[in-house]
Amino acid sequence: MSAFSEVSDGAELALEPGSRVTFLHYQRCEEVTVESGLLTMRAGTYRIVGGDIVRRTARGCPKTSKASSSREIGGVLFRGDNVLQLSPSATLVIIGPGSSDISQARIEGRSGHVLGSVDVSRGVIDMKAFPSWVREGEEYHLELLRRSGAPALRIAIVAALMHSDLAVIRAE
Repeated sequence: MSAFSEVSDGAELALEPGSRVTFLHYQRCEEVTVESGLLTMRAGTYRIVGGDIVRRTARGCPKTSKASSSREIGGVLFRGDNVLQLSPSATLVIIGPGSSDISQARIEGRSGHVLGSVDVSRGVIDMKAFPSWVREGEEYHLELLRRSGAPALRIAIVAALMHSDLAVIRAE
């Protein structure tokens, strides 16, 4: 498995003796590290047989924000505030079945004026590629454009130096 992979309901992971995996279980709102054994993942729970739970830490439950305008599609799942707070030097990783359709990222100011855009390479957006006009505390819209011409995914973001340097976005 690679970092930031999502495990589907019913998946089983056979861990070699001494090997560990750390995962975030969305419904139980906890980060768990297990060592060795057979790990079975379910939407509502997980189970380890022949291994040990090394660490279990409570995490914030995911929040869902529904799209509200005709320019937006689907919804956005947040594991924190209702606005994504990112460092201007953050890296965004796009995963999921729709990730290969995302071709470009664009930043708009509050007025709707496009401030800059970058091509998305291998599902990664480097926020450092945007000009220095991204200022701490300012709110922007990150618009993910699709190759297929389907409506763009719009996400409200706030530039915050003390916040995440990494965000994972799942595109359906």
